[in-house]
Amino acid sequence: MKKMKKSISILLIIVLLAASFAGCAHAPQETQGSVSAEPSAAVSSEPEQSAAGEESRLTNETLPLYYLAKETQDEILLHYADGQTDIPYISIDTAVEILTQVFQTVVEDTKYNITVENSDGTVQLERENGSAVEFDFNENSITYDDFNGFFQKSYASTGLDVIALKGVNENGEPEYLERPAASFQRQGLPIGVNLTDYSIDMIYEDGTGYLPLQTFSDLFAAQAGVNILYNGKMVAVIAGGNLGDLEELYYSAPTGKRSEELAEFSYNELCLALEMNYGLKESHNIESFDKLFIQTGLDDELKSEDPVTADQAIATLCMGYFADMHSGLQKPSYYAGKDAKTLPESMSISWIDSISNMQRYDAARKQFYPDGAPAYEEIGNTAYVTFDSFLIPTTVDYYETPATAEAEDTIGIIMYAHSQIMRENSPIENVVIDLSNNGGGQADAAVYVMGWFLGTCTLNIDDTLTEAQASTLYRIDANGDRVFDENDTVASKNLYCIISPNSFSCGNLVPSAFKNSGTVTLLGETSGGGACVVQHLTTADGTILQVSGRERISTLSNGSYYSVDQGVEPDFVITRIENFYDREKLTEYISSLY
Repeated sequence: MKKMKKSISILLIIVLLAASFAGCAHAPQETQGSVSAEPSAAVSSEPEQSAAGEESRLTNETLPLYYLAKETQDEILLHYADGQTDIPYISIDTAVEILTQVFQTVVEDTKYNITVENSDGTVQLERENGSAVEFDFNENSITYDDFNGFFQKSYASTGLDVIALKGVNENGEPEYLERPAASFQRQGLPIGVNLTDYSIDMIYEDGTGYLPLQTFSDLFAAQAGVNILYNGKMVAVIAGGNLGDLEELYYSAPTGKRSEELAEFSYNELCLALEMNYGLKESHNIESFDKLFIQTGLDDELKSEDPVTADQAIATLCMGYFADMHSGLQKPSYYAGKDAKTLPESMSISWIDSISNMQRYDAARKQFYPDGAPAYEEIGNTAYVTFDSFLIPTTVDYYETPATAEAEDTIGIIMYAHSQIMRENSPIENVVIDLSNNGGGQADAAVYVMGWFLGTCTLNIDDTLTEAQASTLYRIDANGDRVFDENDTVASKNLYCIISPNSFSCGNLVPSAFKNSGTVTLLGETSGGGACVVQHLTTADGTILQVSGRERISTLSNGSYYSVDQGVEPDFVITRIENFYDREKLTEYISSLY
């Protein structure tokens, strides 16, 4: 790939980086309560003797463990193999404890439970739903009999239900959305990975199995919507790539070069993480990530002992070669430091076009709405509801405090809009959702929008790793009465949706569902695509990144799943960008369509 000319401004790149963090994503849940424990001193700094009388490969140390925030503190026993203290291991029992804690407190799935069976170098984990994972330490392999089932939330209706909202509150009362029972699922294939192929070792000593902390993060924690970070002083569990109030503590570790061993391990682990989690391998013609890195010349940079060089290579990979508009570097390695300059060396034409589109549509809208378009606006017989992103509420309960015009999250905006559109003697005949500047957001909120227009909506997903497929049904509560019925939809109105090349990820999912329904008229230009749910990952030296994940959003036609990555075409094209936002003129045009 040829490097871009230096004429691209640093400001433009910063805008680009910010845009890379948009897209469909799982909605991370905040932890409930806290687990307190004072960290103890190192338990051991010398190799112990194994039960067989041989010298153990492992030393161990206890460090603080944080779940999402400083106030939620525990401790963790780490193990170091052959004196390599920058590549920590954890026991399988510790891995189970962390995964269970994540599901029960972060995901709020209190039914999640794992049983451990250990025999002759093989450890099996079995969930309460019957799905299992086997660690074969003799073969250095991990096998999942049902990958999707092992990470399925117990309140979810399918293994590909990416919606985090449970549908009930702590008192068991219905809220926001429900999952009707008529969902469809095809179970995925068993998945196995031999870590020897990636030069990664598991260890089995004295009846206990150990795996690298980073391998646990990539193959287990990441599937539960969280990631693990280690900086030599502490371990953190984070959600959505967000350090929160742990950022200062995380970056308090010394900066400097990575060891040769850590650089090699981080490279191998990144290959493994992307093999398991990147959802666009086939469309990008990626046979293996090691081969891709060699082809692109990124292999030496990714293996560099200089952490800044390695982080720049990750940024270039995401924005120069993946260029899928979901992938990007979020935070640099703690070795590089939080202020390290990790801009990509080159970017794709796709990124340049995307930035241009964002600027053009933003400038056109400012002619009519200098301060941004209002979330809800009525012009004559037409209501306009504008979403530049999709967000679920985190600090307000709309059952206790009814939504107002000041609502900023998607659910609050819709609840308020619904109350106005369906009010007594309402003049509203047309309802228009404006997604022309929507770069995505949380899938939960996108489903809420779909349900509001369609009544019952379906989210179709296929898993590019396991080949599982699922169509999950949802209904939403728009009027706040905790009942899911025909009073929660505006389907009786004339429905429209405005789209543009900026309508990306969840901003592309929603119009794709509308197009498939045949009941919503699309106006504008072809949407920007973006089919995969965002997957957050970390590297072994502490870089935080995001990529297009293995869960691919699709439309369903004649029993077949088709990716929405190419975008959706409008029913009526709007050629002049200013006409997207001249709503007086647009209202006249809409009225002429029926």
